[in-house]
Amino acid sequence: MHLLFENVLKKLIQLMTGRIHKVNEGHSEHQLARTVWEAIMVATDESGKTIPSTFGPQCPNMVKDSTPYTAEMMSFFSTYLAPVLLRRRFRREAYYRHFIKLIKLIRTSLLFSSNKEGLVNLGGFIDWVTGYERCFFSSIVMCSVRIMLCV
Repeated sequence: MHLLFENVLKKLIQLMTGRIHKVNEGHSEHQLARTVWEAIMVATDESGKTIPSTFGPQCPNMVKDSTPYTAEMMSFFSTYLAPVLLRRRFRREAYYRHFIKLIKLIRTSLLFSSNKEGLVNLGGFIDWVTGYERCFFSSIVMCSVRIMLCV
């Protein structure tokens, strides 16, 4: 599970905030506007004042605070805060729906007990990765082509 929180979600957030592909900064449909991401981080930081610590650790503002997110912080942020804070923030709803698919898979894998149906649902990770490549990287390639054609 740590790999999901330490690698996959961190890289996904970097991709959504334009910190991986600087060439396409501000031009890709999958990227959140900087002001939107800053507002999400302010809300994340403020949420720590009203959410009991038994739910999870307080998540600092990733924009202002250089403290790295632990796997536990990323788990709390992604499964509890991000679904609400990211809703209607992308230029295309498909990116939000794709993110939510990952969160549902994570929640299923974190259950204390599972049945056969739950294990079958975990096969959805394969579909998620395929969708990830189609959703994000086709967008990056198309934006690069658009930028080159406009130059």
